[in-house]
Amino acid sequence: MTNMPKLPAACKILLALILSVSTSHSLFSQSQPALGTTSFATSSTVLLAAVGECTGGKSGESAGYRFTLFSAANCAINNATGSGSDGHINLITTPLVTGLWQEGRIASVNGSEFQLDGFVFSVLTTPFVGLQLNVTGYRNNVAVPGATALTPVITAISLANAVTVNVTANPAFDNIDEFRLTPSAPTAQGTVNIQSISISAAQTVLPVSFTSLRATTTASGSTVYFTTESEINVADYEIQLSANGTDFTTIQRLVAENQARNQYQLLLPGDHRNKWLRLQSNDRDGSKQFSGIIYLRGEAAQALITYPNPARDILYVEQREGQSFKISGIQGAKLLGGQIKNGQVNVQSLASGMYILTINDIESIKFYKR
Repeated sequence: MTNMPKLPAACKILLALILSVSTSHSLFSQSQPALGTTSFATSSTVLLAAVGECTGGKSGESAGYRFTLFSAANCAINNATGSGSDGHINLITTPLVTGLWQEGRIASVNGSEFQLDGFVFSVLTTPFVGLQLNVTGYRNNVAVPGATALTPVITAISLANAVTVNVTANPAFDNIDEFRLTPSAPTAQGTVNIQSISISAAQTVLPVSFTSLRATTTASGSTVYFTTESEINVADYEIQLSANGTDFTTIQRLVAENQARNQYQLLLPGDHRNKWLRLQSNDRDGSKQFSGIIYLRGEAAQALITYPNPARDILYVEQREGQSFKISGIQGAKLLGGQIKNGQVNVQSLASGMYILTINDIESIKFYKR
C-alpha cells in the first residue's frame, strides 16, 4: 500500500479549520438578517460569547444578528437547541445574586436597516417574573422617536411560557438597525432567551421631517422660523431664495441640531420681498431633501405642511382647504388630482414609493406612500 505524503504545516492548519467548521459553527457569520422569521435552529448548543466580565457588554453573532448583553457582573451568550429543530439565543447574566440583567441589544451585523415586525422570547429565571421589557428601536446608534413598546408582563419561567411581541402597528419601527431590551425594574437577573425574530424590508424614510416653515419680511430683512422632527445624521440646512420659484440660490447655511424636535430662527438681511424661499437639508451621507416653498410678500408666509410621512391611506395638508392639488410620480406623470377637503388627500390607491404633491400649480412637496 502506497504511503500518503505528509501534509505541510499550513495545510494541516487549514484542514483543521475546515473540519471544525463542519462540526460546529461557520467561520463566516451571515452579515445580514434574512427577511421573515428567524428561529435560530441549531443541532447542538453553540457558544457565541464565553462567560466573562460584562459591564462593558459582550457580543455574539448568529443568523445575521449581533446580540450584545450588559450586566453588573458576568454574562454569556449561546445559541441553544430547543424542541425539534428549533433553537434560541440565551442572554445570560451570572451569578444570580449580583448579575443584574441591564440591557440586551439586537442589531444587524452589517448595519443594514430593517422593519421590525416582532419577536418571541421567554425567561428561565424567577427574578424576571412580574416584570416587563421595554423595547426601543435605534438607527445609527440614535433612538428613533416613537419606536418604543412594552412587552406583556412576564408571568412564568420556561421555554413553554413564551411571550410574543408584535410592533407592526407602530411605523416608527419601520427603519431601524437595532432594538434594545431593558427590564422595567433594576432587579432582573439570569436568562432571557430569544426564540425568534420577524423582520420585513425597511421602508424608505426621510432623514428629517419639516413640521413648519414661516417668515416675516420687511424692506430691511426677513426672519425665517422653522421646526423639524426626527433629525437623524443631518449635517446642515441651506436657506435658498429664488426670483421665479424655480431657480434657487443658497444664501445662508445653518448647522443641524439632530434632536428629536428642533426649532430654528435666523435673520436674512436685505430686501427679499417678492421672492420665493425654501430649505434644503443635507444629510451626512450626501443625500438631500427640500422643504415646501413660501412666497415672501412683505408679510407673514406659511409653508406647505403635510403629514404623516410616510403616509398610509390619508395625507393631511395644513391651511390649504379647498385648493386644487395634483399628485405626480417622480418622473412627472400626474396620478391623482382634485380639491383638498377637510384638510385631507386620499392616497390609498397609490403604490408604495415617492410622490410629489403640488398645490395650485405653485407649491410642491415630496412625500412617501407606505
